[in-house]
This record gives sequence, structure tokens and C-alpha cells, in this order.
Amino acid sequence: MRPRQSRRPEPRPERESGPRAAPSPAPSPFPAPSPIPAPAPGSPGAATAEIAYLDAYMRNWYLWRDRMPNPDLSQFASAGAALKALTVSEDRFSYIDDAQTFNQFFDEGRTVGFGIGYTARDTSVWIRLIQPQSPAALAGLRRGDRILAINSVPSATLIAEGRLDAAFGPIEIGYSGQFSIERDGQVLDIRVIKQAYSLSSVLEARVIEANGRKIGYVNLYTFNSPARSAWSGAIAMLAGAGAQDLVVDLRDNSGGLLALAADIASSLAPADAPGKLFLRSEYNSAHSGSDIQYRFSALPGLGRFERLAWLTSERTCSASEALMIGLRPYRSSPVIGSTTCGKPVGFNPEQREGKVYNIVTFRLINSLGESDYFNGLAPTCVVNDDFRKPLGDPSESLFAAAIDALNGRACPSAPVPKATTTRPAPRRWDLAAQIGVK
Repeated sequence: MRPRQSRRPEPRPERESGPRAAPSPAPSPFPAPSPIPAPAPGSPGAATAEIAYLDAYMRNWYLWRDRMPNPDLSQFASAGAALKALTVSEDRFSYIDDAQTFNQFFDEGRTVGFGIGYTARDTSVWIRLIQPQSPAALAGLRRGDRILAINSVPSATLIAEGRLDAAFGPIEIGYSGQFSIERDGQVLDIRVIKQAYSLSSVLEARVIEANGRKIGYVNLYTFNSPARSAWSGAIAMLAGAGAQDLVVDLRDNSGGLLALAADIASSLAPADAPGKLFLRSEYNSAHSGSDIQYRFSALPGLGRFERLAWLTSERTCSASEALMIGLRPYRSSPVIGSTTCGKPVGFNPEQREGKVYNIVTFRLINSLGESDYFNGLAPTCVVNDDFRKPLGDPSESLFAAAIDALNGRACPSAPVPKATTTRPAPRRWDLAAQIGVK
């Protein structure tokens, strides 16, 4: 491992990470202890060494290091169990995961699964998203299908017994799932087998005309490495088609690279934005020299779109929220959908012995000093996704409301104050939450 006293950890792809190559900060006044030799995996001392490493790392780099609990570490059988005891109450984000899976998703844009994003409402389960290159897409499943049963177990039963998430099975190539679905009044049984596949970073991009104006629509699914070229290609296509305004759909975007969010912000910012502050990352007091200022760049297409609107949900998280709050001081943009997840903090992932340690190391602050939005970013117009229309269809509920907002029409539902906005209870963060599909 790299000595901590000499350099901030080199950022890796993750939610709200720093840039790939940041300048070295001043030496820390609180250097980390020497690296702890890792015993062979599975040996009696392996868990103890991993827990000791985690504790030493967090007491050096954890954003809330001054408030960390001091549990008896000998009582824990794994680093995962110790992590829960070492974090502060507002931290539902720090987690430990498999490094290979993590790198595959962020660097290559690949994962293993069916490719299904679902939402449970009351006793029903709806498919809200199908990854275009996934086994589910190839098997014929669609957005808007209602899942009646999984492997012959009714969805209502799975919801009532708290087994819905587990019903989608392990992340394992070859795992088979039988889905009974309802579509247009017909019941279909479709078998899907989990495989490795490439995630699409942009799910849809198109131009529609409304009130004599051309409105571009782009659904950005993630901020991983492949998303950079996907975004650039989509924006070039929309601009070439004459789009004057832009609706950015982030309803299923759980975040990723903060450096990419800064580039995307530059492509959406006003013409006078280059050089101005987009966001600042702030580390703990022991590592204030690691703080980074992200500024708008003069990228091609800067200021191309006259008006901008966002589509959000409780799954809009991390770098997606950073994109929105970093641009907020510079342009007024309607937000359509529901309150975002509330993740104003980020990681500098550390990899060791096949695992990646995503520990919160910094918080984000925009040019107005706004930060700590742990309750999420509230929409200006609350609209529920009804799943019945394809993404990018101008009659789809969120997109239709955004078109209305850009044309000065009233919100189809009265704005709901942030404190009373209904949304699911926040879940603890992990890579599965980041990937967003089963």
C-alpha cells in the first residue's frame, strides 16, 4: 500500500470520486501506521488483520474521524461487521465489496445479471428499466411489464415476506429465473439466464418538437468510464439535430466519477462559466491539503442548450446530485420527479487483497456553500413514474411534465414540500445499489 503521509489516495472510479490525476497535497500531520501485512486469505489472522487495517485507515482518512466510535474490535468476525460499528449515524454509504466486480463495473461498464430494474408498489412489482444489451432484453422483457411471480412465487408474497430482492438470485452466471409477467392484459412466462453483459451508459437520446421548439432528451444511466464517450456522442447527436433545450433524465443514475460529472457540467453550463467553481471536495481536518476545487472547463458545446430540466427519483444519487447542485447557482432548471437519495459525500476507494474499501473521505460543497443534503434534493414538480411509456416518449409522465415546465405550463401535481415528500426509507449503500439492476 502507498504511504498515506506523502500523498492523498489516488482516486479510483466510484461515486463522487476525485479526478484521476490530482496534485499531491501537503504532507499529512497524521500519517497512517505502516502497512499491516495481510495473512493468507482464510487463515485465522486474516479477519483480524483486515479489521486492523480498516480501523487504521478510517482513523486517518474517514470524513468524521473525530466522531468515530471506539468499539472493542476483537468482538467482530469480519471487517464488514466492524465497519458498521465504526461509522457515524449519518454514514449509510461506506462499504466493502469485491474488487474485481467493482473494477469491472466502473472501468469496463460490465456486470453480471438479468438486467432488470424494478419497483415495488403496494403488492405489485413493475419493471421500470431493462438494460438494452442484457439477457432480460434479449429474452423480451420490457419496461412496463408487471411481474406477477418469480420462480412461481407470487410477487405479493415476496413483498409481504421481505424476500423480493433475494428472489432475483445471486450474482452468478448461469442462474436461471422464471418470470410470470402481465403485459397488455396477457400473462407471459419468460425464462432469463444471468450472463455477463455490457451496461449502456446512455439509455435513450432523441429530439422532439413542442411549441415550435426542439427539445433534446438524454437518459444518462451512470457516470462510469464508458459514459464519457456515450455522453459526448449523445450530445453531439442532439446538437446536430438542432435541439434548443435539454431534458437530462437521471432517474436511475446512482452516480460514479466526479471528474466526469464536472465535464458534463461544463457542457451544460452558461457560456461565461469556464474558470468558475463547480464544486469543492472537503476532507477531514487532518487532510485539508487534499481539498480539491473542480472548475468549469471550456469544453465544446458549452452553453449550447438554452434551457435545461432534470428528471429525478429516489435512485438519483451521488455524482448525479453533484451535477445538479454544482450547476444550480448558474442556471435555473426545473426538477421533475421525486426527491433524490441524499449523498453529498464521496470515497477514494482503496483496494487490498481482492477487496475494495469505499469509505467516506470527503463531502461536496457548491459555489454557494450548499452541502450536507442528506435528505436529498427536492423536485420543483412532483411526478410519479407510471412505467407505461418508453423512456424518451413525450407522453411519458416525467418527460411530459418537463416539456410543460420548459414551456411555462403548470406542474401537473402540486409541489410537495421536501419534509413531507414520500419516498422509500434510505437503504445502506453498496455496489448493488450503484449498479441498479438485477
